[in-house]
Amino acid sequence: MEMLNVFISYSWKQKLERSVLVSCLMDSTLLRIIVDIDRINTADPIHPRISQLIDEADVVVCLITQDSLLSTEVREELVRAHERGKVIVPVVRSDIDHSRLPHFLRDLNCISYSNDSFEETARQVRSKLLDIQPQPHLSKDLQKVKSAVLTNEIVPRFKAEIIGRVLRNALDEIRYLSSDVFRFDIGVERNFLFRAEPLFQNASEIDAISLSSVSSFWLDPLAQALARQYTKSQPSATRRLFVLDSEKEFDQYIAIFNLHYETYGKDGGDFQERCHSLAAFQAA
Repeated sequence: MEMLNVFISYSWKQKLERSVLVSCLMDSTLLRIIVDIDRINTADPIHPRISQLIDEADVVVCLITQDSLLSTEVREELVRAHERGKVIVPVVRSDIDHSRLPHFLRDLNCISYSNDSFEETARQVRSKLLDIQPQPHLSKDLQKVKSAVLTNEIVPRFKAEIIGRVLRNALDEIRYLSSDVFRFDIGVERNFLFRAEPLFQNASEIDAISLSSVSSFWLDPLAQALARQYTKSQPSATRRLFVLDSEKEFDQYIAIFNLHYETYGKDGGDFQERCHSLAAFQAA
C-alpha cells in the first residue's frame, strides 16, 4: 500500500507537542512524516523549501494554538496547503475560539486537545490519517509542476519561453491522451527545434555545425515549417557549417542552403563539407 505523506505545521513554541506527535505517527509504516527540521539544510532558502515540502504532502496536520495563530509562517503554510487543495487536519488547543481560525478551517472536523492529554490526541490524529487515502500520483505530479512554475516565475526570457512551450506541448498531448485517437510526435528533431528557437533567438551571433547524419530535420517534410521558423528566428550574424554524408546530399540541401543565404547572406553564411560519419568528423 502506498504511504501517506504528512506535513506537520506548528509554531516553534509547540516543539514538545510536535515531538510527541511525530513519535506517535512514525510508529505506523503507512505514514511518511515531513517535518521542516528534518528536511531543510542550513544553506536552503526556507520559504521555497517549505513550499516544496507542502507540495510533497498528501495531508497537512496543523497544531493550532495561540502562538501559531500569531505566527506568520504557520498562516502562510496553511494558506499554501489550502490553495493547493491539500487535506488539512487541524489539531486545535481547547482554549482557542474557533472564530479566530482561518475561514477555510472553520467548517472542518477539528481534533481538540489539551497538554494533559496530548498523547491520546496524537493517537487520534494517527487514526484519522490512516483513514485517508493517498492522492493518485497524477495529482502529485500536477502539484509539482505548479510548484516548479511558481518557483521559476522570474527567469531569463529564453528560459521562460521554453517553459511556456513545454507546458503548452504537454497540454496538447494530454488532450490527445484524453481523446479516442492518440497522436504524438516523438521525433528527436522536433523536440530540438521546439527548444532551440527561444534558446538562440536572443543571441547576437551564432556559430553552428549541422551534421546531416544527426540533424535530419532539415530534410524531414514534417519538420519543414519548424526548421524554417528556427532558421529565421536566429540573428543575421549566424554562420552554419553543414557536414554532409555524401555528394548526393548536396542537391537535396539546395533549398536549405538558399534559405540560409537569404537569411544570413550579408552578415553570416552557410558552408558545406563532406564527411561520411560523425566519428570521422570528430577525428578531423
